[in-house]
Amino acid sequence: MRRLVENIAAYARRNRRNFVVVVQGGLDLFEKALADGETMVPARKFMRSIDGVLVEGLNFGIPELDKPSDEKLRERLDRLTKIAADGGAKVLALDFASSRDTIRKALNANKKRGFVPATASARDYFINRLPTYPRRPFDENPSNVLSLKSARNFAYLRDSSAYGREDEFALEMHKNNFDMLVVDVFHGRQPLTKRAVETLKHKRLGARRLVLAYIDVGTAESHR
Repeated sequence: MRRLVENIAAYARRNRRNFVVVVQGGLDLFEKALADGETMVPARKFMRSIDGVLVEGLNFGIPELDKPSDEKLRERLDRLTKIAADGGAKVLALDFASSRDTIRKALNANKKRGFVPATASARDYFINRLPTYPRRPFDENPSNVLSLKSARNFAYLRDSSAYGREDEFALEMHKNNFDMLVVDVFHGRQPLTKRAVETLKHKRLGARRLVLAYIDVGTAESHR
């Protein structure tokens, strides 16, 4: 899997030098065993090939929405996230919460650690709407965002079909000021068109932002 991600990154950057590669989960890939099979060291070649990592449930939501994540999981995520951050990867932290109090705690905790924070009120394929709270993006930023390093917040959307037609979806996303959108490369059963993606790349204020395509590189599906 490390080699697959490294090859994807190398291929993409041969075609577009500033192509952004973020891995979701897979934190175990950030360290590897030496020849003795026991000593673990950072996987530096892998970390150099990517720009960031999206970590789910670092504070809240696994396994239960609005509840602190499992203690053993949090300990593991904390250790591996530190390895990733020390290796130069930008950390995108996605917690799962619906109550305003928990959302505030999650966003502030991740910002305090220097991570790019976001929340969702569901998990996996069920993330089909943007958060309704806070009403405006957390740590809203009016400037252009041309690299992952300058992103202050992001929104994550795995299923965009709830927004209607592709053009309706793109225009609805254009109404917010998130620094970055992570969306599935498909809208329903059709890949997003270039025109839709270009619309997504602009905030409501007119400034540019990053748009990342979610692609599952570990699963083959006949309809995708």
